Amino acid sequence: MRARVLAPLVAAVLGLAGGVAAALAVPADDGDGAASGIDDPLHLGVPLVNQDCTGDALLVVGYGDSVAPLGTAVADNAGEGARYLRSDQSCPTALGPESKPAPTYVVYLGPFDTLQEPCRAALTPQHRADFVTVLRSGNQTLVKCPCALPTSEAPELRPDMDADAHDVVWIRSLQSMLNDYDPKRFPKARITGVYDGPTAARVTEIQAEAPGRLTTPGVVDDTTWQIITDRICRIYDF
Repeated sequence: MRARVLAPLVAAVLGLAGGVAAALAVPADDGDGAASGIDDPLHLGVPLVNQDCTGDALLVVGYGDSVAPLGTAVADNAGEGARYLRSDQSCPTALGPESKPAPTYVVYLGPFDTLQEPCRAALTPQHRADFVTVLRSGNQTLVKCPCALPTSEAPELRPDMDADAHDVVWIRSLQSMLNDYDPKRFPKARITGVYDGPTAARVTEIQAEAPGRLTTPGVVDDTTWQIITDRICRIYDF
């Protein structure tokens, strides 16, 4: 840590005899991690904290191989306790988009000892582009958050509804799950964030596969959320 030396304080000015002097060392504001007492080799202003395979969850809010996307993620999550890690020095789990190589660095919130807290955040407009992962060695699947929360917390979805920003996040999550469940019957191109005719039609098909459950065709109410999560969430291993 650099320091600068202030003018000596001479003992004589205090009325003492002699020429005793003292010097004060003040930390320089050089902007590096050492000045703030944290390990921050990329100078992001938040600590580098690598993560072991503890089984806890992370809310990943940014990732990349260069400083630019990491800095943006830190700025977008100011005041939320963001940290970052090096993938090659942390738990070998899903830390970026599925089926893609792990990014060099990841900016995250957490860790959390349950999935509920990070998933509630991930299903808000603020974190609509973020995702939850579990610190488990060999895990290759990101958490599908509708599977981690009570169905009572999910919004009711109807065809051609006037969706707000919160609804859109849930609609995209539902469509992503429908794509995972059967890509041929619900291709990736249909993940739009709009609860449209093709989405309602696929939901109706799944409702028809649950005889004895009282549902309204194409409407995703609490009962239909239960049917969907009971059927689809079992295919995931995160």
